[in-house]
Amino acid sequence: MNVMRTNRSHERTRGAIIVEAAVVLPLILALFAGFVDFAWVLNDLQSVRQETREVARDAVVGNSGATGCSHNAGTVNATTEGLICEVKSRLGSDVVVRLELPDTGGYVEGNAVRVCVQKPYESLTGVYATMINDGAATVKVESRIEQVAAVAFESFSEPPLTGQSWGFCA
Repeated sequence: MNVMRTNRSHERTRGAIIVEAAVVLPLILALFAGFVDFAWVLNDLQSVRQETREVARDAVVGNSGATGCSHNAGTVNATTEGLICEVKSRLGSDVVVRLELPDTGGYVEGNAVRVCVQKPYESLTGVYATMINDGAATVKVESRIEQVAAVAFESFSEPPLTGQSWGFCA
């Protein structure tokens, strides 16, 4: 009789372990997915910040940026086109760009250049997509012009992402 009691006790313990695993495992997986998505969003934000700084630096030292692409935003000069193409080649075609010369006097040494970028967040795991995919990395960099390009760039703005605005760029 002792053998039967031991077997029943072992079966109960094994059943309890399976039930506990069924409750805890989804929570652990959801937590892990949250860590992965959060890290992915932080990486996107850092990339957008770095690349926006690089493009702003090119604008203030007179580099015209990338060539040979078309952003389909109308007619802008080659320098403006190059800066827009540089942002999109570094960050992807889903980003939107705003280039501004906020100071009166335009593109001359000492005046400001403002580069604003919006890049939509994407959930890597899909678990938190409903919370993450509505957001966007928004970055504004403002610098003083050190050296003018052969062709001055013009202020330019693409429409903001859906649900976003350019309010942060003022």
